[in-house]
Amino acid sequence: MKGRIMNCLLWAIIMVMFSHSWIYGNAGPIIYEEDPVFTMIPAGSTEIGVEEELLVFDFRKDDPYSVDVQVVYKMVNRTDTAINQKMMFPLITIPASNFLNTVSISVDGKAVDFKALRLQDYTGSQYGVSSVHNDGDYITRASALDINELLSSWNENTVELNHFNSDDEIQVITFSAPLKNERYEMNIDYQINPALSKLMASGFAFHSWNNKGTGSFGRWIENTVNVENRQNLVLYVLGEPIDEEQLNVTASVTMHSETIKARELLDGWVEERIHNEPAGNEETYFEYLVKKIDDFIASDSAVAQLEDDILESYFYHSYVGALIYNVNFAPGSVREVRVEYTAKTSQDRTDTSRYSALVVYLLNPAREWKDFQNLTIHIYPHQEQPYLLESSLDMTKNQYDGSYSAYYESLPNKNLIFRMYHRDKPETGIIKTFSNPYILLLIIPVGLVLAVLGVVTIVVMMALKKYGMNLKE
Repeated sequence: MKGRIMNCLLWAIIMVMFSHSWIYGNAGPIIYEEDPVFTMIPAGSTEIGVEEELLVFDFRKDDPYSVDVQVVYKMVNRTDTAINQKMMFPLITIPASNFLNTVSISVDGKAVDFKALRLQDYTGSQYGVSSVHNDGDYITRASALDINELLSSWNENTVELNHFNSDDEIQVITFSAPLKNERYEMNIDYQINPALSKLMASGFAFHSWNNKGTGSFGRWIENTVNVENRQNLVLYVLGEPIDEEQLNVTASVTMHSETIKARELLDGWVEERIHNEPAGNEETYFEYLVKKIDDFIASDSAVAQLEDDILESYFYHSYVGALIYNVNFAPGSVREVRVEYTAKTSQDRTDTSRYSALVVYLLNPAREWKDFQNLTIHIYPHQEQPYLLESSLDMTKNQYDGSYSAYYESLPNKNLIFRMYHRDKPETGIIKTFSNPYILLLIIPVGLVLAVLGVVTIVVMMALKKYGMNLKE
């Protein structure tokens, strides 16, 4: 009996060891990535130089993964002619973010108006930046962006669309599938000429197609009324309308075809989604949809999913944008341009037990200015993460207030990438294991199990002892 009890305790210890490895390895993503932020750059060529830049990162106000950024530029026109300089503040964000609402831009202490542009979707980054850290891939991708080229392309695209006009008419085919006594599968086979017609599908659960113009859509029809998939089943035909002979539908399924002005459809989509979403505005979203449909018509694809490919990506897909504004410089004048905003940091635990705050600030685009001198950087830590764990640029700690600073006579060759943490170096060994907050998920239940086993062991031992004494008597 004693041997069995000891075996149970031994197995409990082994389970603790293996459970710890599993929980620690599956406690969460190694890094939650937020998008990098940029320095201010000129739109196009410029004769304006930067005499000084003060760059401040202040973590002290909110949570340790939110930072107030203040950038103050002392800018000079060394020519003998007046210059109306168009400037832009590049950004990578998602519409659902509150980032744009935190931005303020001023010149010599006076606020200036700016226009927010959405230049293009951020390639490879859906639903925000990927939460998987791949050797700085997202940093490299952002650093390689040519914002001026994107701006030029955006200007050209907004002047004239190549394939789609909001005054066009769109064929709308609505399908009605009746309820039956049992769940059944409805299908719609189609055959179109992709050079003349393209399809946008809505409400279907599965599909197959090829770019030669044949394919099918389908979904299961439940035998109850109050189910989610009773939504409309619709095909929107761009270009030349199609007729019934090009469609083969499941028996008992009916269809109705009509033509509607594209603007009317787009207005409806915009009103429905902007009303339900806090992000974006009607005009910007309308222009985005027109451009997405124009791009779809120009593509090799014959079919698109309306919600996923056209309507919803605006709200959940990171995009490259720019805030555009103008600053006038008299001959030989110096002006102070200030940009302030609040950004979310990435959360990184690649070599730590808890998440550090990771900031990526892209300095390299500042090479677009005529010249660049005197960069000063200050970092004011949050009280929960007071240590600079690592930095791509050398920093000096101020022993008086715990801040970090750096000064460079010219623009550094590296972008600024740094991490803040609650320790001055990553944990190692047993300290790393037991400083992991997720370990509590293991310790508490395992501790309770061991306590119960201990009590049971004592009770059993006492019972055996008493039983043995009774036998002797």
